[in-house]
Amino acid sequence: MPPHGEIQPATQSAEYAASKLTRATVPPTGQQHSRRQHDGLGQDLQGARQSTSRGFWSRFYRQPAGLLGTALLMLLVVLALSAKQIALYDPFATSNDVLQPPSATHPLGTDDLGRDLFSAVVHGARVSLLVGLVSAFTATVIGVVVGGLAGYSGGFVDDALMRVTELFQIIPRFFLALIVVALRGSSI
Repeated sequence: MPPHGEIQPATQSAEYAASKLTRATVPPTGQQHSRRQHDGLGQDLQGARQSTSRGFWSRFYRQPAGLLGTALLMLLVVLALSAKQIALYDPFATSNDVLQPPSATHPLGTDDLGRDLFSAVVHGARVSLLVGLVSAFTATVIGVVVGGLAGYSGGFVDDALMRVTELFQIIPRFFLALIVVALRGSSI
Protein backbone atom coordinates (compact mmCIF):
# COMPACT_ATOMS: atom_id res chain seq x y z
CA MET A 1 0.00 0.00 0.00
CA PRO A 2 1.55 3.33 -1.03
CA PRO A 3 1.81 6.11 1.56
CA HIS A 4 -1.08 8.54 1.73
CA GLY A 5 -1.07 11.00 -1.16
CA GLU A 6 1.27 8.93 -3.33
CA ILE A 7 -0.06 7.64 -6.64
CA GLN A 8 0.08 3.89 -7.18
CA PRO A 9 1.79 2.86 -10.44
CA ALA A 10 -0.61 1.63 -13.13
CA THR A 11 1.20 -1.70 -13.49
CA GLN A 12 0.54 -2.65 -9.88
CA SER A 13 -3.17 -1.88 -10.10
CA ALA A 14 -3.43 -3.72 -13.44
CA GLU A 15 -1.70 -6.78 -11.97
CA TYR A 16 -4.03 -6.67 -8.97
CA ALA A 17 -7.12 -6.44 -11.21
CA ALA A 18 -5.85 -9.32 -13.38
CA SER A 19 -5.29 -11.52 -10.33
CA LYS A 20 -8.80 -10.75 -9.06
CA LEU A 21 -10.29 -11.51 -12.48
CA THR A 22 -8.34 -14.77 -12.82
CA ARG A 23 -9.38 -15.85 -9.36
CA ALA A 24 -13.04 -15.14 -10.12
CA THR A 25 -13.21 -16.77 -13.57
CA VAL A 26 -10.90 -19.82 -13.38
CA PRO A 27 -12.77 -22.92 -12.18
CA PRO A 28 -11.38 -24.25 -8.89
CA THR A 29 -9.05 -27.25 -9.12
CA GLY A 30 -6.96 -29.10 -6.53
CA GLN A 31 -5.68 -26.82 -3.79
CA GLN A 32 -7.66 -23.85 -5.09
CA HIS A 33 -10.86 -25.82 -4.58
CA SER A 34 -10.09 -26.72 -0.97
CA ARG A 35 -8.96 -23.14 -0.22
CA ARG A 36 -12.13 -21.78 -1.79
CA GLN A 37 -14.26 -24.12 0.31
CA HIS A 38 -12.61 -22.83 3.46
CA ASP A 39 -12.99 -19.22 2.32
CA GLY A 40 -16.75 -19.71 1.90
CA LEU A 41 -16.79 -17.77 -1.39
CA GLY A 42 -19.17 -20.25 -3.04
CA GLN A 43 -21.56 -20.00 -0.11
CA ASP A 44 -21.46 -16.20 -0.25
CA LEU A 45 -22.37 -16.24 -3.95
CA GLN A 46 -25.23 -18.64 -3.36
CA GLY A 47 -26.45 -16.52 -0.46
CA ALA A 48 -26.32 -13.38 -2.62
CA ARG A 49 -28.43 -15.09 -5.29
CA GLN A 50 -30.98 -16.18 -2.73
CA SER A 51 -31.17 -12.75 -1.11
CA THR A 52 -31.61 -11.10 -4.54
CA SER A 53 -34.39 -13.55 -5.36
CA ARG A 54 -36.03 -13.00 -1.99
CA GLY A 55 -35.76 -9.24 -2.44
CA PHE A 56 -37.48 -9.43 -5.82
CA TRP A 57 -40.38 -11.53 -4.55
CA SER A 58 -40.85 -9.45 -1.39
CA ARG A 59 -41.07 -6.28 -3.50
CA PHE A 60 -43.32 -8.00 -6.03
CA TYR A 61 -45.80 -9.17 -3.38
CA ARG A 62 -46.12 -5.60 -2.09
CA GLN A 63 -47.31 -4.33 -5.50
CA PRO A 64 -51.08 -4.86 -5.87
CA ALA A 65 -51.03 -3.82 -9.54
CA GLY A 66 -48.34 -6.41 -10.30
CA LEU A 67 -50.28 -9.12 -8.50
CA LEU A 68 -53.50 -8.19 -10.29
CA GLY A 69 -51.75 -8.17 -13.67
CA THR A 70 -50.17 -11.56 -12.99
CA ALA A 71 -53.51 -13.01 -11.90
CA LEU A 72 -55.25 -11.70 -15.03
CA LEU A 73 -52.48 -13.03 -17.26
CA MET A 74 -52.69 -16.46 -15.62
CA LEU A 75 -56.48 -16.43 -16.02
CA LEU A 76 -56.09 -15.56 -19.70
CA VAL A 77 -53.55 -18.37 -20.18
CA VAL A 78 -55.85 -20.90 -18.49
CA LEU A 79 -58.80 -19.72 -20.60
CA ALA A 80 -56.75 -19.96 -23.79
CA LEU A 81 -55.38 -23.42 -23.02
CA SER A 82 -58.77 -24.84 -22.05
CA ALA A 83 -60.88 -23.04 -24.67
CA LYS A 84 -62.35 -26.26 -26.11
CA GLN A 85 -63.57 -27.37 -22.67
CA ILE A 86 -64.85 -23.96 -21.51
CA ALA A 87 -66.55 -22.65 -24.66
CA LEU A 88 -69.92 -24.33 -25.21
CA TYR A 89 -70.25 -23.46 -28.89
CA ASP A 90 -68.12 -23.27 -32.01
CA PRO A 91 -67.07 -19.58 -32.31
CA PHE A 92 -67.83 -19.55 -36.06
CA ALA A 93 -71.13 -21.48 -36.01
CA THR A 94 -74.18 -19.36 -36.80
CA SER A 95 -77.63 -19.89 -35.33
CA ASN A 96 -81.11 -18.36 -35.27
CA ASP A 97 -80.41 -16.76 -31.85
CA VAL A 98 -79.53 -13.38 -33.39
CA LEU A 99 -78.53 -10.47 -31.11
CA GLN A 100 -79.55 -12.28 -27.90
CA PRO A 101 -78.68 -10.59 -24.59
CA PRO A 102 -76.48 -12.42 -22.08
CA SER A 103 -78.17 -15.50 -20.65
CA ALA A 104 -77.38 -18.91 -19.16
CA THR A 105 -76.99 -20.45 -22.63
CA HIS A 106 -74.96 -17.51 -24.05
CA PRO A 107 -73.02 -15.83 -21.17
CA LEU A 108 -72.03 -12.80 -23.29
CA GLY A 109 -74.94 -12.96 -25.74
CA THR A 110 -74.79 -13.42 -29.51
CA ASP A 111 -73.88 -11.21 -32.45
CA ASP A 112 -75.87 -10.28 -35.57
CA LEU A 113 -75.16 -13.70 -37.13
CA GLY A 114 -76.13 -15.67 -34.01
CA ARG A 115 -72.54 -16.56 -33.05
CA ASP A 116 -71.82 -17.01 -29.34
CA LEU A 117 -69.66 -14.09 -28.13
CA PHE A 118 -68.23 -15.94 -25.11
CA SER A 119 -66.89 -18.69 -27.38
CA ALA A 120 -65.39 -16.08 -29.69
CA VAL A 121 -63.66 -14.30 -26.79
CA VAL A 122 -62.27 -17.51 -25.29
CA HIS A 123 -60.99 -18.82 -28.63
CA GLY A 124 -59.67 -15.35 -29.49
CA ALA A 125 -57.51 -15.43 -26.36
CA ARG A 126 -55.39 -18.13 -28.01
CA VAL A 127 -54.67 -15.93 -31.00
CA SER A 128 -53.97 -12.90 -28.80
CA LEU A 129 -51.48 -14.77 -26.63
CA LEU A 130 -49.77 -16.29 -29.65
CA VAL A 131 -49.42 -12.90 -31.36
CA GLY A 132 -48.06 -11.36 -28.14
CA LEU A 133 -45.51 -14.13 -27.57
CA VAL A 134 -44.32 -14.23 -31.19
CA SER A 135 -43.98 -10.44 -31.41
CA ALA A 136 -42.09 -10.24 -28.10
CA PHE A 137 -39.74 -13.04 -29.17
CA THR A 138 -39.18 -11.46 -32.59
CA ALA A 139 -38.50 -8.04 -31.06
CA THR A 140 -36.03 -9.60 -28.62
CA VAL A 141 -34.13 -11.42 -31.36
CA ILE A 142 -33.99 -8.33 -33.59
CA GLY A 143 -32.91 -6.14 -30.65
CA VAL A 144 -30.14 -8.51 -29.61
CA VAL A 145 -28.82 -8.80 -33.18
CA VAL A 146 -28.92 -5.04 -33.86
CA GLY A 147 -27.45 -4.20 -30.45
CA GLY A 148 -24.73 -6.81 -30.86
CA LEU A 149 -23.80 -5.53 -34.31
CA ALA A 150 -23.78 -1.93 -33.10
CA GLY A 151 -21.70 -2.74 -30.05
CA TYR A 152 -19.25 -4.97 -31.88
CA SER A 153 -18.74 -2.73 -34.90
CA GLY A 154 -18.85 0.70 -33.28
CA GLY A 155 -18.24 3.90 -35.24
CA PHE A 156 -20.39 4.57 -38.30
CA VAL A 157 -22.24 1.23 -38.12
CA ASP A 158 -23.18 1.90 -34.49
CA ASP A 159 -24.43 5.40 -35.29
CA ALA A 160 -26.42 4.23 -38.33
CA LEU A 161 -28.08 1.33 -36.47
CA MET A 162 -28.97 3.56 -33.54
CA ARG A 163 -30.59 6.16 -35.84
CA VAL A 164 -32.67 3.39 -37.46
CA THR A 165 -33.64 2.16 -34.00
CA GLU A 166 -34.68 5.67 -32.96
CA LEU A 167 -36.74 5.97 -36.15
CA PHE A 168 -38.73 2.87 -35.18
CA GLN A 169 -39.19 4.20 -31.65
CA ILE A 170 -40.76 7.48 -32.82
CA ILE A 171 -43.16 5.96 -35.37
CA PRO A 172 -46.02 5.35 -32.89
CA ARG A 173 -45.72 8.89 -31.51
CA PHE A 174 -45.53 10.34 -35.01
CA PHE A 175 -48.79 8.70 -36.06
CA LEU A 176 -50.42 9.72 -32.78
CA ALA A 177 -49.39 13.30 -33.49
CA LEU A 178 -50.85 13.05 -37.02
CA ILE A 179 -54.14 11.75 -35.62
CA VAL A 180 -54.33 14.57 -33.07
CA VAL A 181 -53.62 17.16 -35.76
CA ALA A 182 -56.26 15.59 -38.02
CA LEU A 183 -58.88 15.66 -35.26
CA ARG A 184 -58.03 19.03 -33.72
CA GLY A 185 -56.71 20.86 -36.72
CA SER A 186 -53.31 22.38 -37.29
CA SER A 187 -53.93 25.31 -34.89
CA ILE A 188 -52.62 23.38 -31.88
